[in-house]
Amino acid sequence: MSTTDDTQTPPDDQTPDPADHAEETPSGKRAQRERAQAAETRAEQAETRVAALQRREVARLASAHLADGADLLEPALGGAELQALLGEDGLPDAELIEAAAAAMLGKRPYLGATRRRASGSPDGGAREPVSRARGWGEVLRAQR
Repeated sequence: MSTTDDTQTPPDDQTPDPADHAEETPSGKRAQRERAQAAETRAEQAETRVAALQRREVARLASAHLADGADLLEPALGGAELQALLGEDGLPDAELIEAAAAAMLGKRPYLGATRRRASGSPDGGAREPVSRARGWGEVLRAQR
């Protein structure tokens, strides 16, 4: 004899998951909004970091031509926009930077990198003049 139970439980795969409906509740929407805001904040921070790294790299490359490579991005000095110095891949383009630095030096040559020439002797002139070199004959005669 078989007994049937009228109170059957639904199979596990048909049980409603409360997490599926969490987005529909006010607290679920708030959590979703907070996650979206946090993701937006992280994206903005990443963009800021990338822009800072790009600026540093542009300044480093420009320092071969300018006394201060950061001047290339300085608007008050007629510098270029950062985006104009980036290649299609978003990385600083050395040729664009060199051309922008050359254009800036055409207008403001005093911003150029100066190379100092060494003057005097490497020891700074502290060495005394060398007397006439003596040969072995003179050394041996002096000992007699």
